[in-house]
Amino acid sequence: MSCFLLNTIKHLPGGKVRLILFIGLVTSFSQLSAQEVFTVFRDKEPVKIGNKFLYLNDATRKITLNDALNNIGWIHVQDEIPNFDITKNAVWGKIKLTCAQEGDWYLGIIPSCFNRIDFYQKRGNGPWITTSQGNTIPILDKQVPVNEIFIRLDILPGDTTQLLFRLQDYYPMQLNISVGEASSFLAFFQNLNLYNGLCYGVMLMMLLYNLYLFFIQKETIYIYYVLYILGNGIFTMVFNGNFMYLPGFIKVLVLFDPFIFPASFGIFLALFTIELFKGFLPERFIKLLYVFILVAISDILIGLFDKYIAFDFIRILGLILGMVSLMAGIVALRRKSPSAKFYIIGFGAYMGSLIFIILSGPVLPITSFTIKALVTGGAVESVFLSFAQGDKLKFLQVEREKARNETLLQLQENDRLVREQNQILEQKVQERTAELAEKNKEVTDSIQYARRIQKTLLADNELLNRYLPEHFIIYKPKDIVSGDFYWAACKESTEGEQGKGMFYLAVCDSTGHGVPGAFMSLLNISFLNEAIVEKQLATPSEAFDYVRSHLINSISRDGGRDGMDGILLAIKPDKDKNSYTCTYAASNNKPVLIHGNELSELNADKMPVGQWENMSPFTLNMITAVRGDMLYLFTDGFADQFGGPGGKKYKHKQLMEKLKSVSAFPIEDQKYEIEKTFELWKGNLEQVDDVLMIGIRFV
Repeated sequence: MSCFLLNTIKHLPGGKVRLILFIGLVTSFSQLSAQEVFTVFRDKEPVKIGNKFLYLNDATRKITLNDALNNIGWIHVQDEIPNFDITKNAVWGKIKLTCAQEGDWYLGIIPSCFNRIDFYQKRGNGPWITTSQGNTIPILDKQVPVNEIFIRLDILPGDTTQLLFRLQDYYPMQLNISVGEASSFLAFFQNLNLYNGLCYGVMLMMLLYNLYLFFIQKETIYIYYVLYILGNGIFTMVFNGNFMYLPGFIKVLVLFDPFIFPASFGIFLALFTIELFKGFLPERFIKLLYVFILVAISDILIGLFDKYIAFDFIRILGLILGMVSLMAGIVALRRKSPSAKFYIIGFGAYMGSLIFIILSGPVLPITSFTIKALVTGGAVESVFLSFAQGDKLKFLQVEREKARNETLLQLQENDRLVREQNQILEQKVQERTAELAEKNKEVTDSIQYARRIQKTLLADNELLNRYLPEHFIIYKPKDIVSGDFYWAACKESTEGEQGKGMFYLAVCDSTGHGVPGAFMSLLNISFLNEAIVEKQLATPSEAFDYVRSHLINSISRDGGRDGMDGILLAIKPDKDKNSYTCTYAASNNKPVLIHGNELSELNADKMPVGQWENMSPFTLNMITAVRGDMLYLFTDGFADQFGGPGGKKYKHKQLMEKLKSVSAFPIEDQKYEIEKTFELWKGNLEQVDDVLMIGIRFV
């Protein structure tokens, strides 16, 4: 590097200029390369030094040791445990070490699940010494024959040792780096291995016991449980860095496609759940679990081609599996499944351990229990899921015994049963009818409750009446719940005069309808609240940009186009001019303004609030409305409805003519005429989409 600087300066004109530039470049280079020397010291436990390193992100993955030493792109990460998450880049670390007293110094990195990490050491002017660690390095080729990433440091008092490492892997790079004497690590490793061994022993015991029950009773639920615990145990061992304890053929499978076992334990958990709660889960819930199984199988296939995408995907699948499984347990518990309570406790413990690991570092402090959380959750889960099976079998045995006794009684009283056959049949029909009526009531009550929840999220009538004295709302969900929604918020004027501040109104059509559409509307309403109420974004266009960005980051990172079309309107009354200044942002749906007898379709951006090919910031539009003007905001459900004499779409042009014809009517009469037109056009045909329209008269 210094030769390059000299050759560059030498060809510059003017001796003084060359000298000044040379001094400046050398000074800058020395400042960029400067790094404090960290002095290792004795302690009972290894000392975390992750934030003492400088880090270099190698997007090319081709930087050599010499390139890294001469690179000026090193950065200092403040976090005690740096987190680079999942990345295709190679990550380099660099530190300078010394010690005040001689010792048997070592460096360790947790987690120990990485496939390969290369270390380079150089003390003083000595040669560079290279050491490799990780799952792909045979145990006998390691500097220290342990499974953990653990290297001996070449440090002496008074000397400075440079240490670099290079890591490239598809596992999340959360680097818990510690340094200390061998004795401090030894105690730590012994306690950790003892604890892990205990938990793995519990899981193995449950696995073998249920495998024995499978051969005895031939019930498929046992083999599902065995395969789930096996997949979970292997995944936990790999994640916790216990790779060397696995059999050779499993090591080959893990290195070939590391997503076989996490995906398989999700698959067999879904099958176990279906079998455990047979008769207690609705059919659509069972179909959802089978869909999850197909998606999990696809992740195994993706792992053959791109492990980075597959790892991101498996994390999403894990979250979905956790939600679906807990929901299954809750539904089964509500339906009086005797196994549900143990299932919820067991799976809740495992999910709790995952959440604890995710929050450790960003939210919670990392402790000695952090790396034990996953194996603890797995052991607790294996025990309670086994209890759940036992409870189910006990329940089935009681039912079978009950049925056997009833059969004996029926044989003994055969003559009496023949005489009373008609009466018994009638009684059974009544009982079955009552059971079906109760189940139908539960389903109906659940759907109606969901509808009440969604209704509470819509704009409050009191707020609408305060800011829009004359308005009507036509809201016709296709199903009981809807993807269309209307939302409102206000910011009062600085003078404190209620009803005279900035008023926001949104009329939007979320992707889908029914339950999926309702989920999207909940998400869209949440982001609108964040943008306007929490973030205090001033303009509708900024709010739509904010919502779109958060939709893409939260649910569209895989390229999906979930989102919404709609209009976000901000109304500010002008007391002096008896008019209203309205700013708005519109996505695909155009607002309609009628002034006198003139109808104007206002501008709208031809893109959704969501992922799109050619995205640009939403346009901030402004109009001025005077008293008597009518403004209509609506989704596409009305115009897309089939009906009429030929069973055709109503269409946008016909809707414009209708609005113009009724615009002079009183507000309630307008609503009546528009609703009547829709119902007459639809006739006996099915409603094809959610319908939403709001009409506003400025007064």
